[in-house]
Amino acid sequence: MMTSEPAQEVTKCGPNEKDYFRIRAKVYRFADDEWKERGQGEVLIAEDPKEKKYRLLLHRDQTLKCAVNLPLIEGVAVKPLGNSDKAVTVAGLDFSDNEKKQTVFAVKFTEAWMCKNFQTAVEHALAGKELTEADLIKKPDSEEPENDKPAEAKASEKDVEEVGDKK
Repeated sequence: MMTSEPAQEVTKCGPNEKDYFRIRAKVYRFADDEWKERGQGEVLIAEDPKEKKYRLLLHRDQTLKCAVNLPLIEGVAVKPLGNSDKAVTVAGLDFSDNEKKQTVFAVKFTEAWMCKNFQTAVEHALAGKELTEADLIKKPDSEEPENDKPAEAKASEKDVEEVGDKK
């Protein structure tokens, strides 16, 4: 299982499926000419290894009600949402309301690297390719940016030598 963020230990795959990828996000559905919130929770790509089929799932936090159940098959489109690097749209046939319905979802993440990892995972699933850690962007370290470090920490060896020569 590939994860880009710590996952809850609630398994939401079918009995013959395994986790392919999971990540936290908020999902919206385009209906009546506007985006309507569908739910927030772990977006999961479930893999049926025997059939080599994949599904995109979202079960809402707390209620665990299925909000997205979209088979990742030929024709599913994943595109950036406007100019955002933290959101994509996914269009395809959704079965979450126990009926087949063509739906466009917006999947919004808190960080750009999470969005890129989601796109990579969906592309790999659509191609039937194995997803490895090397395919994913690692969560950036929370180290201080260079500009926030104290001035003395920024001094180079040359600077130190020049100061020593002036004594």
